[in-house]
Amino acid sequence: GAFERALEKWMDSKVVTIPAQPSSAATTRSSEFEKHLQSITIWGLDLATIFAIIGWFSLNIAISNVNKWIYVKFHFGYPVFLTMIHMLTGFLLSNIISQLGLYTIKPISREKWLKNIVPLALIFCGSIVAGNAGLKYIFVSYVQIISATTPIFTVLAIRMMTNNPVNWQVYLTMIPIVGGISLSSWQEADFNMIGFVFITFATALRAVRSVLQGQMMTGDEDKLDPISLLYHMSPPSIVILLVLSLFTEPELLLDYNNLHTTGSNLPLVLWLLLSSVISFLLNFFNLLVTKYTSALTLQVLGNVKVVLAVFVSVMIFHNQVSFLVWVGCCITLLGGQWYGYISKRS
Repeated sequence: GAFERALEKWMDSKVVTIPAQPSSAATTRSSEFEKHLQSITIWGLDLATIFAIIGWFSLNIAISNVNKWIYVKFHFGYPVFLTMIHMLTGFLLSNIISQLGLYTIKPISREKWLKNIVPLALIFCGSIVAGNAGLKYIFVSYVQIISATTPIFTVLAIRMMTNNPVNWQVYLTMIPIVGGISLSSWQEADFNMIGFVFITFATALRAVRSVLQGQMMTGDEDKLDPISLLYHMSPPSIVILLVLSLFTEPELLLDYNNLHTTGSNLPLVLWLLLSSVISFLLNFFNLLVTKYTSALTLQVLGNVKVVLAVFVSVMIFHNQVSFLVWVGCCITLLGGQWYGYISKRS
């Protein structure tokens, strides 16, 4: 009917006929610089990968602290809406970078957008909603235990979704990597079946999302670079997250009216802007690490990140940490080292 034709015409104009722009001089220089960094190796890793991993670790620590400040200082308890703001900022910044000629967004077909991008956005949003729902039933420490199993889910996802074989020794490295973090959080853990199901589902979705992103940035000639993938993934994610926020966080509208009436929203807006910029950079480095290494390596680094966060917390806040936590951290670090050795040999 007329509606279907109008919808098809709109999708053709918005998705299919994105103009294929010639690579700008800045993009060419960026590609040459990237290749130069990849030609320099330190301890068996090229400089581009080392830079991506260091940036990823640093931005993870930054986003955690900034978001915690927003939640606590401003009593902003709307994580779904905050994630929507992050995706909107990512989309706008990608557009600005493209318009300034600093980078060329790679166009995709409507078929690929519907087949790959939309499911990826649904999985991304589903993992956020499931994770937030689980936090209502179980403590953060137990969430850490379940989330630590992400590398295992990633191995299974790689096995089921790709033709790439997984070295049996990689399976063995999962034991100390997952077990160490679980041991560190076990003393404070509390069990609830509903929360367990939600967090396990969120963990599985994160693993699947990581594998899908890796597939879209490697392989065939239609592969996307990190900025292009973030650009195309943002619009459906924004729409889905906005709808979910209105249903799951209805108090947001009342709080907005109160802030608007009192005129005290400027500090919050500035912190939200800072969080959004950091999130854009983190998403970029997240995809960059996946591109340079693998979906599984990203999840292993996620467990190592938890260990480093403990060290940073102790150094800054001088909080007390039990002996069992230190044992678990050491086990995870050794497991990460073992995984790196096996991956290098493979």
